[in-house]
Amino acid sequence: LTLTKTGAPAGNYTLAVYAVDGSSLPTGAALASATVTAASLATGDNIFTGFNLSVSVGTTYALGFFHASGGGDAGNNLAWNYQATTNPYTTGNRVSSADSGVSWSANATDDCKFLIEYRSYSGTDLFLTDTAGTLSTLPGTYFQRMGIGVSSVLGLISPGEPSIYATYSFTGSATTVDTEIEIGFRPKAVICVTAWSRTTATAFTGASYGLWTHGMTPGASAGRCVSMTHSSTASTLMAPLTDLSGIGQAVSVTTATTATEEVKLGVMSVSAKSITIRRATGGSVHPDGTNNVYLMIF
Repeated sequence: LTLTKTGAPAGNYTLAVYAVDGSSLPTGAALASATVTAASLATGDNIFTGFNLSVSVGTTYALGFFHASGGGDAGNNLAWNYQATTNPYTTGNRVSSADSGVSWSANATDDCKFLIEYRSYSGTDLFLTDTAGTLSTLPGTYFQRMGIGVSSVLGLISPGEPSIYATYSFTGSATTVDTEIEIGFRPKAVICVTAWSRTTATAFTGASYGLWTHGMTPGASAGRCVSMTHSSTASTLMAPLTDLSGIGQAVSVTTATTATEEVKLGVMSVSAKSITIRRATGGSVHPDGTNNVYLMIF
C-alpha cells in the first residue's frame, strides 16, 4: 500500500481481505489479515505479508486498512493514498466507513493505490497439510512435499522421500504388546521413543529408545533398544544395547531393592505399507497410568 504518515501514530494497523456483497462492498469477517506496528510503517510504499489466502479467479474481494484498536487522531495517523476523479482502476473503487465497518460509502471515481503479488498454483510445490486428504501450497507441521501444482484443481504427485511422525499412548502394565501402524510405504528406518513413569509405591521414571534401519532384520531377536530408569532416590542408569528377548535382564538401582528392566521398544516387523512396534513391559516396578510412544519413520 502507498500510505501517508502524519505525526507518530501508536498501536497497530491491519490490512485485511474481505468478501463483497452484491454492491461490491465488504461483508462478513476478514478472510485473511496482516497486522503490523504503526512505528514500522512510513510515508510511501509499505509491504504487508503473511495472508496465506487462496483466492478464486473471477471473484471480487475487498481490501480494508484500519487501526487495529480504533486509535489515532487528526495529528497522528496513517492514511491510504488514493487518486480522485480519473478512475484509474476501472474494476473497483474506493469505499470508506466511519462506523468501524457497520456501513460503507463508495466513491465511483476514487481508487486507492495498491499492488498485489500472488503465487500461482502452476509450478508451485504442494505439501501435505494437517487436514487428512488435503494438499496445499503451504506446508503442514511435518513439511512433507508431495509434488507440484499444475492448476488450481490439478497436481503432479512426486513425493520424493516420505517421512512420518506418529504417536500413540499406552496404559502401563507388565505385558508385552505389539502395535501395528499403517504408514502407506516401506520405511528405510524407524526410531521409537517412550517416556514413562510410575507414581504408585516406589516412584520411577524412565525413557526407552528403539531403532531399526534397512539391512537390519526386525524382530525380538534383532530389535535394538536402550532403556534408562530413574527412581526418586537413585541415579539415572542405562542398560546396554540388548535384544527384546532379554526383558528379564536385571538392572541394579541404588536403592534397597533390585528391579528388572521396565520397558523396551523395538521394531518387530516391516512391510510395504506398515510397521509393528513391540512394547515389552516387565519387572516389579513397571509404569502405570497413560504414557506415550513417539515414532519417526522415514
